[in-house]
Amino acid sequence: MRYIKGIRFGMPFIRRIGIIDDKQAHRIRWHDHSGLEVHYMIRGLSVWEVHGRSEPISVPGGAFVCIPSDVRHRAIGENAAPSSKLGIIYDKASLIPPSGVSFGQSDLEELFRTLRGGAFAVHAIPSGLLSLLKELRNEVEGFDIADGGLRLRILNELLLVETARSMKEGGRILPRGDAVVPQVCRWIKSHLGDDFSIADLVRLSGYGRSRFFSLFFAETGMSPNDYVVRMRVDRAQALIRKRRCNILEVALACGFKSAATFSSTFRKFTGVSPRIFRSQLGP
Repeated sequence: MRYIKGIRFGMPFIRRIGIIDDKQAHRIRWHDHSGLEVHYMIRGLSVWEVHGRSEPISVPGGAFVCIPSDVRHRAIGENAAPSSKLGIIYDKASLIPPSGVSFGQSDLEELFRTLRGGAFAVHAIPSGLLSLLKELRNEVEGFDIADGGLRLRILNELLLVETARSMKEGGRILPRGDAVVPQVCRWIKSHLGDDFSIADLVRLSGYGRSRFFSLFFAETGMSPNDYVVRMRVDRAQALIRKRRCNILEVALACGFKSAATFSSTFRKFTGVSPRIFRSQLGP
């Protein structure tokens, strides 16, 4: 493990930031921190048990979790080695922005309210945050006190802001178990008008792509992509029956980017175009 205390690079409210690479699975004993901890899993899988919570928390590669101050927890298994992770502990007693950082006291307090509010939920690491973590990792590994730590301060500012933003945007990963696919299906139905990808669903599930596809097909008899399109067409049929939207409005409300794409997809699943479908309903 390689770690640096924040006081060494001018950010005393960071108790420490560390990087860990493990070539084999291991366990971590019960412990707690007086500061708030954010655990970023870049690669691998860690499973945490938290005192007072009945279900363990699985954190796959490409996800992070926040554990509040003074909460006892332990790693009960890291069963996807080798793993790569970055951990950071913020000192709750030192939430005062030092000179030379971009945010003020109110900014810092708001950021930490967001982190505490998203505690214990497993959040996906979006591509921008992942790139930042990799840069930060390199900076920690090559840190030289003689450099003054300017770049390390800037990267840590960005890390805190982007972590809070990721929590606010709701990129949570579902808890593992038999109910994952039904939960993904419910999420799809509530986001049919949004622009999301199959990769987003894979991240949401917490599984790897091939495992997720296998579980999804076993549960629904369809691939995730076919299921999404089927649900969008079903929603479109319901909206057309209500006669409250024109064809383009229906297309956009169901996540299609153009009327032409919507029309061809609708015909593929129903055998008729949206306009003919509407005309068949009668006056």
